[in-house]
Formats: sequence, C-alpha cells, structure tokens
Amino acid sequence: MKMIRLIAWREYMENVRTKGFWITILIIPLIFIGMYFLQSALSNATPSRYFILIDQSGQYEDAVAVAIEREHQRHILQEFVNYLMENREETDLGLTAANASNAADKLVDDFDADGVAALEQWLENGGLDYAVAMASPYLRNDIKAFEKPGPQFIAADLPAGISAAATPEEIVTALRPYLIGEREISSGSESGSLFALILIPENIDGDIARPGAMPTAQGTNRGVQYWARNLTDSRLPDAIIRSINAEIRESEYANLGVNTELLRNVQRTRMPMSQLDPSAAAGEEMVSVADTFRQFAPIGFVYLMFISLMQNVQYLLSNTIEEKSNRIIEVLLASV
Repeated sequence: MKMIRLIAWREYMENVRTKGFWITILIIPLIFIGMYFLQSALSNATPSRYFILIDQSGQYEDAVAVAIEREHQRHILQEFVNYLMENREETDLGLTAANASNAADKLVDDFDADGVAALEQWLENGGLDYAVAMASPYLRNDIKAFEKPGPQFIAADLPAGISAAATPEEIVTALRPYLIGEREISSGSESGSLFALILIPENIDGDIARPGAMPTAQGTNRGVQYWARNLTDSRLPDAIIRSINAEIRESEYANLGVNTELLRNVQRTRMPMSQLDPSAAAGEEMVSVADTFRQFAPIGFVYLMFISLMQNVQYLLSNTIEEKSNRIIEVLLASV
C-alpha cells in the first residue's frame, strides 16, 4: 500500500510540474468569468426589434402598449439596480432585505425579493427620475451618470398595400416575406427586419379559457397569434399575454364588484425573513452575503478541482499502464 501511494504521489507531482496542468487550473475560472461578461455584453448589445400589432377586436391595443412600456421600464429598472450595486458609496456584504439602511439599498433588496412588486413600486413613484434623485446621495462622486437604455421593441407601420381589416390568413400571407427576412419593414425614418407580428382576431373573446368550461380542441390560430422566427427570446410574447390576461381579469373583477386596488395591495404584501446564525457572536447573528459566499465557495473550488482531475486522469492512467507494461516486458526478458 505504501508503494502504491508513492507511485501515485510521483505521478501526481509529475503532472503538477507541467505547464498544461496549471494552464488548465487557471483557465477554467477565466472561462466562467468570460461567460458572465459575454452574457452581459450580448444582453446590452441586443438591437431594437420591430413588431407589428393588428388588433381587429379593438379591445387590447392599449394592453399591448402597456406591456411594451412595462417591459421597457423593467429593463431600465434592472439596469439601474445593476448600476446601483456597482456604484454605491459603500458595498456592505452584511446587507440583507431585513436590515437595508437606506432607500438605495431597499430598492436593490426589493428587486431581488420580488421583481414584479418592485416594478409596480418603481412605476408608481415616477420611474427613473425618482430613482435617480433618491439614489444620488448614496452614489460615489467619481462615476458617470446613468445612461438610460433605449427601447428594445419598437412598433412598426403596416406596409402599404396590406389592410388591417383583411382576414388573418391574408395578413399573415402578405407579411410572411417580412417575417422571414426577405423584405425590411419601415418605422419612421428607420428600417429593419420584422421581428414579430402580433395578430388579435376579431372574435378573440370566444377563445378565453374560463374555469369549469369544457376544453376545446387545440388549434394553431386560437387566441392571440404571435408570429416570429426567433423562438428563444420570449420576453415580448410573455409580456403581451400577461398584460392581456391582466386586462381580462380587471374586467372580470369589475363585473364582480371586486376592488382591484385593494386586491393589488394584498398581492404585493410580503413577509421578510431574517436568517440568523446561532454560532455567531451576540449582535452579529444576521446571515450576510459574505456568510453565504463562504458557505458555497468551497463547493465551487471542489468542483474546479474535480474538473481539473478529470482532465488529467487520462495522463495518469496512461503513465500507470505504460509503467506496468514496461515491468511485464522486463520480467519476460529476464526470464529468457
């Protein structure tokens, strides 16, 4: 057993002394960091996308406009929260949702706890102008002003020769060259490819699914029709269907005599939770971000060690097999 440990230690040290071993150890964290920054860069570099809305029912055009604006405000809120986290005067790793010390910290914690409720509060308080005025006393002096991101989705005009009163099939057929990128759509003085078509048929209310109703056969053109080639970006369809469903529920609440303002206030009510460490000193029991990092950091390092060992085990196995083969050949030659 002692000889096996000595052989394993020698083989391990031979691999540790190689440049490839240390390059692999160092490059894996860099890959993870690079993936994070690449994802952020791609998110910020997403171009404005053009869409066409045709509401033949005449009921949900405002709901779609609200959905687009809320998605834009959500993007602004997310970018502003990131701006706050990077440029706060002091970053307290002991900060939690239960002990936020100022309005800027509270905005960050509310966004982490419930993004939907934070967006509602953001819109009610006046959006970006209020947030900038609120956060200014807590920002460092040597930073650049926050740059408001542009709209991600822009409504385009219906091309000439296509009537919004035509049947859905005729509209889709006429706009198909724009949807597949063969032709470009115009929006004011700019033009680009058509990202999506949102088509709301005239008899859309007949497709509303209600509790207790018998389910109808699924079809390709039931409900709101969302035509797009990009199937990975679901922000636009998700925002639109949420807004339309909210509009339908508002109408149902009104018919039932339910106070929607009270209902929203109840839905936004939440209870904070304070995580406490019984092994900490008196007055320092609150679990902070630093404590959480210390708990999960060893798992990350063990994972990196596992990857590095799996990448180098082939070399260890090859060396062991080669050494055993040499021993066998030596024994055979000695026995001749």
